[in-house]
Amino acid sequence: MHVVTLLLLIRVSRSMLPLLRGDMRGILLLEMPLSTCTVSARACTMHMVFFAGCKSTMWCHGMIIDGGYEGLTMVGNALITMYGQCRALQDAKSVFGRTCHRDVISWNSMIAACTWNGRGKEALDYFDEMQRYDVKPNEITFVCALDACANLAILDMGQEIHAAIVDRGFEGQIIVGTALLNMYGKCGSLENATKVFGQLPKRDIVCWNAMIATYAQNGHDKEALDVFQRMLSNGIKPNGATFVGVLTACSHAGRVDDGRQFFLSMSQEHDIRYTVEHYKCLLDILGRAAGHLDEAEDLIKTMPFQSEASVWLCLLAACRVHGDVERGVRAVGHIFKLDPGKAAPYILLSNVHAATGRNDNAEKL
Repeated sequence: MHVVTLLLLIRVSRSMLPLLRGDMRGILLLEMPLSTCTVSARACTMHMVFFAGCKSTMWCHGMIIDGGYEGLTMVGNALITMYGQCRALQDAKSVFGRTCHRDVISWNSMIAACTWNGRGKEALDYFDEMQRYDVKPNEITFVCALDACANLAILDMGQEIHAAIVDRGFEGQIIVGTALLNMYGKCGSLENATKVFGQLPKRDIVCWNAMIATYAQNGHDKEALDVFQRMLSNGIKPNGATFVGVLTACSHAGRVDDGRQFFLSMSQEHDIRYTVEHYKCLLDILGRAAGHLDEAEDLIKTMPFQSEASVWLCLLAACRVHGDVERGVRAVGHIFKLDPGKAAPYILLSNVHAATGRNDNAEKL
């Protein structure tokens, strides 16, 4: 099989993973144009739809080894990224270690793989190491390193990377600015996040969403909703991620009526499809924040798709806050049907019993 065909198969496998995980953020590391794809390669992509991403990558990797292509840098880069997204970090490291000629994309792929797998410290170690090898970071490198800082809430390192970004002249780029916003937001540095947002020459929907989420996650509901209104005034059409931030802001502030109205406006005014995340946000508003547990439970029953364990966990958390043992037991029953063996419901239900003074029942759980 031609190497271009194999690369295309890997790319299709990678593109499937965010959908399989429900991750709508998208893939940053599509840095290898494959404009030379043949008709046969395109035909192969149709068959790839029937493969799970990780299994197909292992199959492709075997074909690459058989064809003698493993030593090609662009092939190694594709495999590193795919293994990283498959949560097979050790396999990604093995491919990286066997890559003879590592370019900036090789390092970017490895840094991103570590970040995706919750190994932020290792990601930053690779970031430092690439510079010791005199490989100059590009925009994607800085984005991946900032994501690692955000996940670890390491403000000092994030600020050092910000200084390097300014030195390289990347600060005005939307993708870098959004990563800076995310990092400062998760580190609780709202002043810096606001400054970065204000200095961006252009702002896309992802950038606006990041600013809304930054305020919402830090309990600044008024500021989050103000940014949302400014976004609409600038003619930017909101998407599903926008309303996750908006509803989160309403939840943190206990703005029940506003939350209901924003939720309804998604379909009525903006033609946006609801996802589980939107329902979880509204459940949190109705249940934990406002104590409207009857309405929250009815909402789950009227969802237009099958509920999942995480939805009932939201209701159970609300039951713990408001001491509704009977409803909490019902929620646990649904959780066990959907996700047997999960430990969190036992802990939460035990807390519900303890909060209502039923310590004997709590000890039994």
